[in-house]
Amino acid sequence: MLANLSFNLSYSVWLTNYQNLEELGDDENEQAYALLDELETIILRHVPCSADEAVSVLNVVKVNVETGSRSDGLDVVALVNVIEALPRLTMLGLQSTTSTERATAA
Repeated sequence: MLANLSFNLSYSVWLTNYQNLEELGDDENEQAYALLDELETIILRHVPCSADEAVSVLNVVKVNVETGSRSDGLDVVALVNVIEALPRLTMLGLQSTTSTERATAA
């Protein structure tokens, strides 16, 4: 069911649910935590396609590290994906900056 959600929607739903659970202080809500876990799986396996996505993935990793990390190693997978994506994202950013500069100069 959740596997078909887009990355952005998954992150948005994860962030909202995480913040709600923190505000409520509800450590006993198994369904809510199961949903968070399923969304985290989608997010942490995602290879970022933009700097914003990389920041979102890192935010989930940060939360997991603060709470004791995951036992399945997906935090490490996510870090590897971000590290591997950064050179490509940097090149894309440089190319779009150059294109913008050319368009502005014309």
